[in-house]
Amino acid sequence: MRVCHAAWAGMLSMCLALSAASAQAPAAANIGELTAQLSTATGEARVAAIDALTDEGPAAAPATDALAALLSDADETTRGRAARALGAIGPGAAGAVDKLAAATKDSSLKVRSYALYALGMIGEKAQAAYPAAAACLTDADPMVRREAVKAMSRMKVPLDQSVPALIAALENAKTAGETMPAVHALAEVGAAGVPRLVEALGRPEARYWACRILAEIGPPAKDAAPALVKTLSDERAEVRREAAIALGRIGPGAGDSAPKLTELLGDADPGVKAAALWALLMSEAPAADVLPKLQPLLSDSDEMVRVAAHWGAAKLEPENKEARKQAIVLLLKTLTNENPRMRGMAANALVDLKSGDEPGVMDGFIARVVEKDGVVMTVVGEAMVKRGEAAVPRILKALDHEELQPFAMGVLGRIGPPAKAALPKLAALATSENKDLRAGAVMALASIAPEDADVQARIAAAAEDKSSDVRLAAVAALGHSGAAGSSARSVLEKLAADPDSRVREAAKYELSAKTK
Repeated sequence: MRVCHAAWAGMLSMCLALSAASAQAPAAANIGELTAQLSTATGEARVAAIDALTDEGPAAAPATDALAALLSDADETTRGRAARALGAIGPGAAGAVDKLAAATKDSSLKVRSYALYALGMIGEKAQAAYPAAAACLTDADPMVRREAVKAMSRMKVPLDQSVPALIAALENAKTAGETMPAVHALAEVGAAGVPRLVEALGRPEARYWACRILAEIGPPAKDAAPALVKTLSDERAEVRREAAIALGRIGPGAGDSAPKLTELLGDADPGVKAAALWALLMSEAPAADVLPKLQPLLSDSDEMVRVAAHWGAAKLEPENKEARKQAIVLLLKTLTNENPRMRGMAANALVDLKSGDEPGVMDGFIARVVEKDGVVMTVVGEAMVKRGEAAVPRILKALDHEELQPFAMGVLGRIGPPAKAALPKLAALATSENKDLRAGAVMALASIAPEDADVQARIAAAAEDKSSDVRLAAVAALGHSGAAGSSARSVLEKLAADPDSRVREAAKYELSAKTK
């Protein structure tokens, strides 16, 4: 018996529908059973139910309320896994936003990190939690700060809401070190955030931080120059100083700032005088206008001002060999100053004067690196990263000296793909007897050539390393490289069962991130 095409199509459609329904029914039933276990099971059984819901991803949205309730559980592991599961659900877990925002204040850094991860995965539907995420930019733990930045980016909050929240986070920071992630987050907004920051300059309580952020933005913040020039008249020395630094970072685009900056060379505060002089140098004000004002500062009673003045004299008169010689001698001496700000200024000045090939300069830098002087290392590292591939030959020489290897590997990793010439030496260091060097080499390799077959093999070998620190570096390398292939996932899945809890949690975290 023949069946007409219309009847056949209808039967086929019905069969497919019934097949789909029968395929979905067990999954739905499974999610219901797992959700029920969240309140009936205890210990490892409940954690297993949470993890099973995590594996279901967005399909586990019906479990959102039950998972959110666990964010206040007494057990830290339960709270963290529940937050991770909500992140796997994504936008469908929007009903948990308020409780996730509260979890960003949890005593456990893992719970805080996973709560932020979940808010980021929920995305725009989590915008109400933006202030809570912004507050985490000043968290004591770097992992939490990193997740805060990611979450805030994914929320896509309008600037008129984001900038005030970030400035509030800065104002509540307890230490200067805690503020930098928030400053960087605001700086990433770039020129688009400048109008709001100009508004912030009009608020005395926010003025200091607005200057810091504009300085971080640099040249793209040139439209803020007129407001910054006005801020140079603030009654607080620290605000005048930061406004001058911001103008210096903006550089030649700062417009007609020279007259007011020149006026500040006579400021009562030494820090303001030094900052104003530096800003004049960075703004490329005519040497004829600055040099007469600079001469008296060469013998100023304040050391910072004297150092800045000698730097300025050498910069403004490059043909004056005596002025350059005096400046470099003084700057090298200042590299060992007990004041970190002085050491930082000296390092910046030596880099700015392109003095790397002059006697004593590289030895001075190397000595500070060996002493693990973070201030000088940051300046020198930034200078090398900025030079990129041109700096690689010199960094390769540093890799031959054991005491310089950690620093050199860190710089090469930041340079990234342009540092491919370093791959052979880094590959050799990946087999070093020193576990810290093995870990550092793997991270650098992943940053420079994540898709390279040999690099992938090195990461896989690191995942089998006897040192948990190296295995942890393998997890970070896979996460940093962004590798999402089956081989990367296979390695992470194996590490998710690692005997070291740090490695296990980090691997599970990266697996969750790659699911999205």
